[in-house]
This record gives sequence, structure tokens and C-alpha cells, in this order.
Amino acid sequence: MKSLVRVAAFLAATLIGTLAYGQSFSLENGPNRSAFRDTSNMFIDFGSSWRVHMDTNAGDPDLYINNITMATGSGWDSNLDVMTPVGGFDYNGNAGHYNFGDAISGENHWDFNGAFRNSGAIIAAVADGTYNFTLNVLGGANNSAMDTLASYDLGLTVLQKLDVNVSMSANPNVIAQGEATELSMTVTNNMTGAHFLSTTWFVSNFDDGNGHNLAFDNFVGNWFGQDIAPGASHSDIHSTWHADGAQVPGLYTGNNGVVGGLYDGDFYFLNTDNKAQVLVTVPEPASMAAIGLGALALLRRRRK
Repeated sequence: MKSLVRVAAFLAATLIGTLAYGQSFSLENGPNRSAFRDTSNMFIDFGSSWRVHMDTNAGDPDLYINNITMATGSGWDSNLDVMTPVGGFDYNGNAGHYNFGDAISGENHWDFNGAFRNSGAIIAAVADGTYNFTLNVLGGANNSAMDTLASYDLGLTVLQKLDVNVSMSANPNVIAQGEATELSMTVTNNMTGAHFLSTTWFVSNFDDGNGHNLAFDNFVGNWFGQDIAPGASHSDIHSTWHADGAQVPGLYTGNNGVVGGLYDGDFYFLNTDNKAQVLVTVPEPASMAAIGLGALALLRRRRK
């Protein structure tokens, strides 16, 4: 991880999968993801994942997941490096681990990677296009069963670059100690044949290069699920920040942006092309004097 990053929370749509043994499976965020040969404009590339949600209920018979497999479609390229779990999987953000063949008992609500592709650019030899595969979750009533518990037709679309321009501006861009500023963001889709879909937005830091940071207040605006057509732009507020009363004066530069890709479920952090900058100053002496005179007048009134 390049830096501590805050991400605005987002709601995930689900597709319902096969029902078996009283348990249910669903696919999060739709069936398609994207990958790119040039990732130079990305602040963070988390790769691609197709997450599966599983619910089991108290009183259900034990369930066993014994394997997760993928069947690739015509024209599949092994250099895509899409994988399925081997031996088991972590679930709920690494809160727990499941080994294939263990009994799953009682009530559970798990999210886990059914298939995934690690971070990094696709190699140049992989051609543009959408590559299809079928993901199968196998198991059943015991640790040798290979019934199909859930099956999903999935795809990975490959392009040269997620060609999206992100620009940021601060208003006001000069603030005194103790004052606040608001960031706005414009996202422009430079691609000719693909929509850009924002997932959420992020903040990383707003610093002077010497270890001093503006304080982050809140995410504002709405960057959930904004569909930006080829050649189009979308603008909205991004976040609010403030300088503390004793903030070190100087020029502060923000590293903040948008998260998204071609599809719901893509999670690419895109850098801003022009970083927002805010100059922090010390309040003018006249302002300080006015504050002092006001306090003195108030004190005199109280004494009378």
C-alpha cells in the first residue's frame, strides 16, 4: 500500500446464484471486470476479484465447499492470470479462513473471492477484448460431494489503458490558520468506446512535503456509480479539509481522486493529473489586532 487511504463506503449490487441445501450464494457487483496493459495513471491497482457471498442459516444441515473451479471460454489467454482459490479461502476481509472440506455449520454470512487476478498490468501480448469463463462453487452434504452449489458466467475486458483524466481544485485555495477549504473534482472519460463507471472516491494525504498535513473533515458530493460516457465529463464536490489553528504555514498538495473502472466492482484508484494545492497563511496582523481590540472592549464592558 503506497499510503494510508480513506475510501467512501459504497453499496454493492448482487446477482443471486444457485440455491442448495437451504443455503444461498450470490455474486457481488456484477459479472464483469476490467484489466489494462498500461497502469501508469493509477495510484493503486488492487487487481480484479469476483466476490461471492454465502448465507447459511441456523438449523440447516452442514454444508461442505470442496472446490472452486473455472472453465475458460473460447480464445482464453493464460496470460490473463485469473485464478481460483487453492485449498480454501479467506472470508470477510481476512477475518476468517475456510479449508475446503470442512463442515460449515449454523448461521454464517461470508464474502470471499471466487476468482481473482492479482494487481499489475496485463502483458502486451494479450489482445483487446472480453475473455469469458464460468466459475463453479462445488460441494454438498459431505467432504467428497462435488455438486454445483453456485455457477456464474463471468468476463474480463482488456484494454490498453483506463484513459480517464482526473482534475482537482480547492476553493478557497488560500486559507489562514483555523480556516477550511473544499475540494471539487472533474473526471473526463477520454476513451472512445468504453464508459467509465465510478465506484467511490478516496483521499490519501494533503501535505507540505515536510510531514505536515491538513486535517480531513468529510467526503462530500456523490461519486457512487457515476456512469461517464466516452468523451464526457462529470464534476462534483469531493471532500472538505481544514488547517488547524497552529498549522505550519506553507503550500499543501493533495493526493486525492476517484475509484472505478469499466464495470461495477472495478477498484482502480486514479491519480489526479493536476494536484489540488492550498496555501496556508498566518492571519494578517490587522485581523489579529481587530480580534484583540474586540476582546479588550468586551472585557471593559464586563468591568463596568
